[in-house]
Amino acid sequence: MGTFSEPSGTAEPIDSADATLRQMLRLEDDETHQNTLIDSLCAAARAKVEAHIRQRLIARDVTITEDAFPCDGAIDLGVAPVSDIVSVTYIDAAGSEQTLPESDYVLAVSQLPARIRPAYGKTWPVVRAVPDAVTITATVGFGEDASAVPADILHAIRLYAARLYTYREGVVNDDMQGDLPSSIAAMISHHRVWI
Repeated sequence: MGTFSEPSGTAEPIDSADATLRQMLRLEDDETHQNTLIDSLCAAARAKVEAHIRQRLIARDVTITEDAFPCDGAIDLGVAPVSDIVSVTYIDAAGSEQTLPESDYVLAVSQLPARIRPAYGKTWPVVRAVPDAVTITATVGFGEDASAVPADILHAIRLYAARLYTYREGVVNDDMQGDLPSSIAAMISHHRVWI
């Protein structure tokens, strides 16, 4: 699989304004002096949850680069959920960047992670043998805001942000599954995409 990049400044599904999180932290509405810290912890919790389930929550465009089109036909995008392919570009044999017409490929979302493959009767074009010759831009995420994200994932973010808030120095124990506490990881394990 190639390289993967996404924009910084992603919208957060949970932040310091979230009433449930504020209740968990026992903060009143007028206690705003820690909002910057809480926003930072929410972003860190969202990133850990996304990494654990291998899905993106709020819609955004990501870029996947490959050195070539695969011989077997399918390109595993390595991320979920994918709602759209914005573009597929490649460096042709002459060294010029080309955009592949949408009619030349199909997005298959029936399995996770999603894949793109040549459309019926089509084949991938020949690319120049250079690094990152193929660039795929895809729109990923459950939706435009938190209302599209499953409730248990949102709650996992709240729980992990609250844990980070409570234990700011870090906790050393064996209650971890990867980067998340086992109880939080178990709560969202059915959302995990196996790549």
